[in-house]
Amino acid sequence: MAAPKSVVSDLQKVAPTQIIELFELKLNATLHGSGTTYRFHAGVNAKPAATAIVWNSNAYQAYPVEAEGFEYNGEGQLPRPKLRVSNQLGLITTILIQVNSSTPGNDLVGATVTRIRCLAKHLDAANFTGGVNPYGTPDPTAEFPREVFYIARKTQENRDIVEFELAAAFDLAGIRAPRRLCIANLCNWVYRSAECGYTGAAYFDDNDSPVGSLALDVCSKRLAGCEARFGAVSVTGSVTNGSNTLSGLTTAQLARINVGNPIYGHGIQSGTTVASKGSTSLTLSQAANSSSVLTRTGTLSSDGLSITFTGANNENSPANLRPGMAVSGSGIPSGATIASISGNTVNLSLGYNLNVRGTSRTTGATVDKTSPEAWVVVNPSGIQVNDYAGNESGVTSAQPHGANVPAGLRVASISGSRITLTGQSSFDDGDTFVAIFWRPGSFSAASYTFTGSSAYTIRADASLPFGSFPGVGSFYA
Repeated sequence: MAAPKSVVSDLQKVAPTQIIELFELKLNATLHGSGTTYRFHAGVNAKPAATAIVWNSNAYQAYPVEAEGFEYNGEGQLPRPKLRVSNQLGLITTILIQVNSSTPGNDLVGATVTRIRCLAKHLDAANFTGGVNPYGTPDPTAEFPREVFYIARKTQENRDIVEFELAAAFDLAGIRAPRRLCIANLCNWVYRSAECGYTGAAYFDDNDSPVGSLALDVCSKRLAGCEARFGAVSVTGSVTNGSNTLSGLTTAQLARINVGNPIYGHGIQSGTTVASKGSTSLTLSQAANSSSVLTRTGTLSSDGLSITFTGANNENSPANLRPGMAVSGSGIPSGATIASISGNTVNLSLGYNLNVRGTSRTTGATVDKTSPEAWVVVNPSGIQVNDYAGNESGVTSAQPHGANVPAGLRVASISGSRITLTGQSSFDDGDTFVAIFWRPGSFSAASYTFTGSSAYTIRADASLPFGSFPGVGSFYA
């Protein structure tokens, strides 16, 4: 942890305020029979003798103490500081006797020693007369990075002093890093422990196959075992607007799902989770806001690219329809879906609709690449069909049909008797070109069916609990 910017900037000044050094000694209840924390300072911080220093609302008592050896070097060896505490009143010996009565011969080994340093300008106002810090503004967050050590051994004890040698957490005797052995492709957590994190009611055997009871539940210790319990589950089902039920699931799908799992899909509101499981269904925490299949009465546009509803009731409006739903009905080609919804109009995912055909207009000629007066002219800007005998008013922008009409041609514009097409062609002089252009028709109200996707995902954003599997943090990493 880096020092706050306020500390760094103050140290760079010509005359920064005094650095205050404080210590905390925290006992371990298991080792020492008590979890007491002792707070003290060396009594050399420009305060009257035997006066406490208040930092972050905690009082640090003045006590004769000397600490050294906190410096780091570039040789890779961690510092092992020395902490010498006055024992003239027998206080430290008394603490040692109490600790050793709990753990014989412990001598405070394993107790935490924290070195805290801050600037006088950031000390609590309670340290000063009148409750005002004359050096600056109190800030309990403005301190140097804390240095945390553990008592490794008692090196000296007499009537005058008690001396301890401190060490970093993984520099203690018998401690190794990393603390646990990591084996590739094998989880070493205890199954269903706090580290494992799995508490679900979906059970699997050591081959990661679903089983029916906790008594048969065994972790395979493989990544596949974690995926079965924590990974995303894809299911097929259906919902009804206003209902809390997702139906149509299989036994195998249900076996991988736990109560509380998040669920996503058509008609599922954001934040919905699994409330309970049935034999072929799930009960949702929130009602669905659309049905899997909806029927509406609407009027298809003359170009066949949208459907407009009249009226505000659910049976004659886009209410509960969603983009992506499949659309079927009179004049709708296979594969059409809802692209967007604007007011009472549903826009379809179509560039053109060849199912929409009113009266036709047929034109044809021999291709002439040079004469601008020819019936069919091919040039870099596209293909122009000059039909002086016919009226092209109302010709749709759909793809023209006919002999030798390349796929992909479209009507770009119509001007009088001239129709300009866009698209690639490979016509040569003398080729025959016959095209049928359809004028839009007029449509009456009809019934249309809208079908949402039947695919639903449980735990779509699932990943392994942090650190649960060696070398793996997510299924999708």
